[in-house]
Amino acid sequence: MNRPVLHFGACSLDIAARELRRAGTRVDLPPTVFDCIAYLVAHRDRAVGRDELVAAVWGRASISDTMLGKAILAARRAVGDSADAQALLRTVPRFGYHWVGAVHEEPPSGDDPGPAEAIAAPPAIATPPWRRRAAFVIGGVLVLAAAAVAGALWLRTSLPGSAPPAVAGDGLPADAIAVLPAEVSAPAEDAWLRLGVMDLLATRLRSAGLPVLASDGIVRLVPPGVEGEAAIGAVRAAVALRYVVRPALRRNGESWIAHADLIEADGSAHSLQALAATPIAAADGLAERLLVRLGRPVPAAADAAAPSATELIQRIDAARLADDMTQARALIDAAEPALRDLPPVRLRGALIDLRLGRFAQGRASLEALREAVSAEADPVLHARIEDGLCVAFNRLGEMDAGLAACDRAIALVEARNEPTLLGHAYNDRGVIHARMQRHAQAQADFARARIALNLAGDPLLLARVDSNESTLEMAQGRQAEALPIQQRAARQFERFGMIDEYLISLANQISAQLALLQPEPALAASEQGWSRLARVQDRDVRNLFRHQRAEALQANGRLGEARILLDEMIGEADAGRDWPQRALSQVSLAGLDLRLGEPQTALLLARQALPQLPGPEFDRSRAAAWRIATQALQTLGRLPEAAEEVRALGAWAATTGDAFVVLDARLAEAGQAAAERRDRDAARLYTAAMDQARRAGAPPAVVGRVVEAHALFLLGQGDLAGASTVVGIGARHADADFDAALLEVRLYHALGRTEAWREALGVAQRLAGERPIPPALLRAPGREPVLGVGP
Repeated sequence: MNRPVLHFGACSLDIAARELRRAGTRVDLPPTVFDCIAYLVAHRDRAVGRDELVAAVWGRASISDTMLGKAILAARRAVGDSADAQALLRTVPRFGYHWVGAVHEEPPSGDDPGPAEAIAAPPAIATPPWRRRAAFVIGGVLVLAAAAVAGALWLRTSLPGSAPPAVAGDGLPADAIAVLPAEVSAPAEDAWLRLGVMDLLATRLRSAGLPVLASDGIVRLVPPGVEGEAAIGAVRAAVALRYVVRPALRRNGESWIAHADLIEADGSAHSLQALAATPIAAADGLAERLLVRLGRPVPAAADAAAPSATELIQRIDAARLADDMTQARALIDAAEPALRDLPPVRLRGALIDLRLGRFAQGRASLEALREAVSAEADPVLHARIEDGLCVAFNRLGEMDAGLAACDRAIALVEARNEPTLLGHAYNDRGVIHARMQRHAQAQADFARARIALNLAGDPLLLARVDSNESTLEMAQGRQAEALPIQQRAARQFERFGMIDEYLISLANQISAQLALLQPEPALAASEQGWSRLARVQDRDVRNLFRHQRAEALQANGRLGEARILLDEMIGEADAGRDWPQRALSQVSLAGLDLRLGEPQTALLLARQALPQLPGPEFDRSRAAAWRIATQALQTLGRLPEAAEEVRALGAWAATTGDAFVVLDARLAEAGQAAAERRDRDAARLYTAAMDQARRAGAPPAVVGRVVEAHALFLLGQGDLAGASTVVGIGARHADADFDAALLEVRLYHALGRTEAWREALGVAQRLAGERPIPPALLRAPGREPVLGVGP
């Protein structure tokens, strides 16, 4: 499926892929800057008012003129324009902006193959941490929220709006501290000090063993333009704290004055101040005074060469906190070689690569840095490098190498006072164990991460652990226990504006709700995230959520919308990178086509998907695709071919050790026996499948799949008493689940219970959406069609 690429000047813009290239080179942009360019180009036929642009890009009524001006300046720089030239983007005085550059459209180079074309075997690269379960019945993508990289949270775009009220369970100790962005009175070129000084003070306090809220969370609670009492109120409304540090910085002739108010929970304040020749030195002096006030020892003075390196690092971190990875990279590239080659600067460059999805490049940089920094010389920095490698290997699908890197990081800091880094490393290792289906090891790692992060007092990382533990519960079929934990984590992510993590948590909620046969809440969760999807840059997160959205649409009978979304995902997939996205979408479409009576198409799609789903994390998706293929072959009457597929599925399923995969194989075997009219074998296999589902603690959607297959077989045999017993197992979900409701319609129709049939049919019609009800079931038992009853 083609999408247009827009060309102007030396640039090309692919809005669907969120990609801007200049002279053939990709330009990495903050999401708001990209959205400004995309919106103005898309509406180039007219001038766009300032308020319209702000609403479209930031999702709120207004922002500061400074924020908008910076975004427009960055947009012009990105496309090779300037405020003086305005060759592409013109300012319309007292109104807004107008894209005036000539634009022409061309299809992208190299059309994506359509869904019916064969796919080459997948390369072992960049496997996103997805887990897909059964086809059109269960819809179960599970994603673990990998911990942030190497001790620094490399997060994304903030959610619009103010933070909701604080809730209990923030995971913060009683003496927790928040350091606010600094209020800076200085020229525009010193604007970086707002976040740079905040982060420096937070780092100095944290290094002394104090529980300080992560700077990333503060940035999301206190956006630009929010200062003073409003900033204090925003933080205290979100989390319970003992202290808030409100810093300020201003020039005093040739010197700098750093001031801070240390504000306690009761509102009492202590004022502290430091004077120095540079802003970094003044901030360092202020940090010392804060430590003395808080009863902590002051560390030894840094060597004389440190200030320039410290300033560069704080500038880089300020750009990162502002979600401006382009600026962060530019600062590194423009630094003097002696500074650029410092290990902390090199580490930040590698982490920027990981943040931007350049996993192979980031891994190479981290491996080179690991050789340059020995564990003996700087064990903590070496551990940060190893933790970064753990994340990189995970994202590249190199699980054993990732585990080894995590092990080394943990060994280096386990006995040191580095709870945040230790919590990261345990969580990262737990993610890899979970992807490898080592549930007990993953659970143990997440528990250790929780202990470490409780000591660190970081509610955001604790929310990640919550989300991961919940996801692990879901992978073991315990959706009912997992759902409230996942919802709690989502609320925390939303409060702190962690858009990617929020969308991942919503996707997992959808999976749990579909597994629990709660299609309407699943659709509601998908609606919550759908309006914010445009703000997500990570393509794996976008694809995950789109896929779950399609599953929720199917479960609510909105088949046309689901098909469009799945077709788009297949058409947009990069065969070299996005083969899981393509294959999972093909499995979903195969299930949809089988439901709609198109077995030939279902068979083609399922067979295309099968070779693209290797490894244990895709076992359940592979089993679903294989089962769909056998059902399609049985429907087409190709029974010998179906029998071969059933035998192969059973032999493979036995090697996985996954009870739900084995259950899919058992259902395929039962369906084959029924198709071959081996009724006694089919009855035995269906009964065994039901017993197995119960023993495995299968969620309602899995049980429902077994119930449906078994009940249809019994109805076909005329065993109405047996069918009544089986249909009754799923009857409690008939008011919400279309398949369960339709089974009741079939049963009451076969029993000749007209009133019960009529009531059940009304429920099924309410739930059907675009799903067809067989015409025979629209007639009252033994009568002509009932007036007012239709598909």
